[in-house]
Amino acid sequence: IWEVVLQAGFYATPIIYPLTVIKNVTFQKIILLNPVATAMQDARHALVTHASLTTNAVYGGQIYRLIPYGITAAAFLIGFLYFKREAKYFAENL
Repeated sequence: IWEVVLQAGFYATPIIYPLTVIKNVTFQKIILLNPVATAMQDARHALVTHASLTTNAVYGGQIYRLIPYGITAAAFLIGFLYFKREAKYFAENL
């Protein structure tokens, strides 16, 4: 099921289309929880046009910019702790 979730997240990320195509603000907020979407929108804003939406514009504040980075840090921390716990058993599980 993890592969299906990752595939759906990949196609939901606004890489080819701008975030302004999505009119529902709730969906825009959900999409911007993806760190890749945040990076793509910031790059589009900086390099292509200033009319594209950024995290600050959608959420309405600078502090919300930390949400995707917090998700990334939490995923890294959980993965690191899992690796430390299971490292001695990796050879047996393979």
